Amino acid sequence: MAAREYSQWNALGRPKTPAQPIRDLVTKLKAAFPQGRFFNWEANEAHYTAVPPQDHTPFSYTGWPLSSPHWVVFATDIMTSDVGGAAGGQRLFDYYISEARAGRMPWLKYLIWQARLYDVRNNWQSQANSGHFDHIHISVRTDFQNHSLGSWSVIPVAPKPPEIDMTPEEHNHLLAMAWRVKAVLDNVPAVEGGPLKGEVNKLHSALEGLKNVLTPEQFVQLESAAQSGAEAGTANLLDGITVKSTIEKP
Repeated sequence: MAAREYSQWNALGRPKTPAQPIRDLVTKLKAAFPQGRFFNWEANEAHYTAVPPQDHTPFSYTGWPLSSPHWVVFATDIMTSDVGGAAGGQRLFDYYISEARAGRMPWLKYLIWQARLYDVRNNWQSQANSGHFDHIHISVRTDFQNHSLGSWSVIPVAPKPPEIDMTPEEHNHLLAMAWRVKAVLDNVPAVEGGPLKGEVNKLHSALEGLKNVLTPEQFVQLESAAQSGAEAGTANLLDGITVKSTIEKP
């Protein structure tokens, strides 16, 4: 029977169309790993002539939960060479199995990685398999043939930073500090916004006072160090400068 399907497929010119989740996976992987060379829904001849034919073929006998339609492909492989080696493959697998178990990959039928099978029909429990040390195998459910992956990310997404609850007083204090820092960095005479708007920028006043006791070169160095926040540099600079109120500017 499988030989007949294979012969018919050959006679028709070997047509194949990926199920939409497979198409989307390949598209997203190409975008995430532009150096990758093997993102596709192709298979080798051993897959096409296997008995029974499985999801890499466009005439699979193992489609689930519905029979696989002709000539649609429901599987793809992610080669570790395309995603940063074994470590990259492990990182993707860990993400995918976590997403599957959390219900965020409802279109997934099973994964195979490192000689272990993880199948939705077995509640994603690890089962013995073979091979798949240099690639992750992904098979898709046939009832999701036309399902788009939408905004789902094909690579792990960095977690959002936790939201910090603040009282109005704490918020105002943080805002005031931000405006103070801006005044220092901009070297302006006073704070220009926030709760402390108009407050004197003491660092600016101090620097202005030093204009009368430092050479222009020394003042430029000190001003630059202060504005960059280089406290150690400022201290070192002042160590080499003797400042007395009685010293007149040269």
